[in-house]
Amino acid sequence: MRVFELSIVFIVELFDDSIERMKKYLSQHFENIDVNYSIANRSTDRRNTLQERLEDVEIMLGPDLYQELLDKNALDMHLYDYALKLFSSK
Repeated sequence: MRVFELSIVFIVELFDDSIERMKKYLSQHFENIDVNYSIANRSTDRRNTLQERLEDVEIMLGPDLYQELLDKNALDMHLYDYALKLFSSK
């Protein structure tokens, strides 16, 4: 299955919105579905945005190793950007 064929796309940074979209989708098939949740695995010191977390990683690794990390994860970042676009368009 391809990403653009998925009925639901979850984005960690948009978790609440992702849950709401899942609820809307599933309620079409399961009338009384309950998707109440509580977050049990959350870092209290985690920076909010991916960009902020990447900046922290760059500081920890230094510019050369950080660039190598970006290079080796370029496809992952493209997939993430594509998923964000899909999420925004639906």
